[in-house]
Amino acid sequence: MFCKYCGETIPDDSMFCEKCGNNLSGKDNEYDKGKESDKKTKESRKNSPPPEKNKQTVILSIVIPIFLIIIIIISILLSRSCNNDSANYDTTEVEEEGAIEEEAVEEIEEAVEEVTEKEAIEEFERKEESEIIIFISYRDGDFEIYTMSPDGSGIKQLTDNDYNDNFPSFSPDGSKIVFFSSQDGDFEIYTMSPDGSGIKQLTDNDYTDFFPSFSPNGSRIAFTSFSDGDYEIYTMNPDGTSIKKLTDNDSFYDDFSPSWSPDGSRIAFNSNLDGDYEIYTMSPDGTSMEQLTDNDYDDWCPSWSPDGSRIAFNSNHDKDHEIYIMNPDGTSIEQLTDNDYEDWLPSWSLDGSRIAFYSERDGDHEIYTMNSDGTGVEQLTDNDYSDMHPSWYK
Repeated sequence: MFCKYCGETIPDDSMFCEKCGNNLSGKDNEYDKGKESDKKTKESRKNSPPPEKNKQTVILSIVIPIFLIIIIIISILLSRSCNNDSANYDTTEVEEEGAIEEEAVEEIEEAVEEVTEKEAIEEFERKEESEIIIFISYRDGDFEIYTMSPDGSGIKQLTDNDYNDNFPSFSPDGSKIVFFSSQDGDFEIYTMSPDGSGIKQLTDNDYTDFFPSFSPNGSRIAFTSFSDGDYEIYTMNPDGTSIKKLTDNDSFYDDFSPSWSPDGSRIAFNSNLDGDYEIYTMSPDGTSMEQLTDNDYDDWCPSWSPDGSRIAFNSNHDKDHEIYIMNPDGTSIEQLTDNDYEDWLPSWSLDGSRIAFYSERDGDHEIYTMNSDGTGVEQLTDNDYSDMHPSWYK
């Protein structure tokens, strides 16, 4: 009798082969089990589904940046090598290799930082392509600052506290938002980042400071303060230093709502110097004051158009406040809104084609926009609370 596995001659009554150790009784042995296991493994692998595409994408997202960094390193090292080949080698070359490698690593790190900074700038510019309107709302029980798209969508809350935050506007470069708030017990001027973080208090006294407005170049902030016993116009640096008083009237008169011309050469504001509130302009140092409106009504909240050719304001000429526009010298006054409700605080879009304002025409204060000629009125907010003080920014 022969072993069916190795061919060795074995006794007829033997159930095992002494040479290979296999079981000849017909029952499963380790060899057969191994073959069967291998067969099942191969069939399992053959029938296994291919990896999902998203796993390939994850792998590629990791491998590609590493591959690009390797290319950058090789390029820098090759450049160094070429420069060295064109020069005369000396005995210090070996010692310099370590310094060269360190310098190459530093250049790679700088390159990565530059790429990161460039991507951040591009992202900021991409976001800037869409204009936004910043405003205040009482929807959470006190006035907080919000932003939204010019169509009223994408509302985002920036501040969230137990105080009243008011009259927000952006710095010219969009890096800061200036506003006034009752956070320390009276109204003071603050700034914060566009996402609501990094709040910084600029003024700190026992009087009311409000209606802040950035100059077109961002170097100064104009505002109104009661620090001398009546409301006057002041300017200060964006960090709250170098406060300068621009108007100086006696206690019977008040100056409010400073607004810079686009070229920074004039500041418009409203004052009751003649007994009722009229619109005036002055130089940034407080000189060369000119009165633009002169009537028996109250004219408030001047706002320059982006090209400086028109000034929008609200007035109670027709017994309730409506939106008007005029030339920078006070001529050619045109009424844009005409209803039985109060329309306040006009703010121009960046291209001058639209004007945002707030109105109580639906029973509470809501924000609206209209064309610069008063047509095409659109309601942006619609709730049971007050939405006010819109300011446009791109």
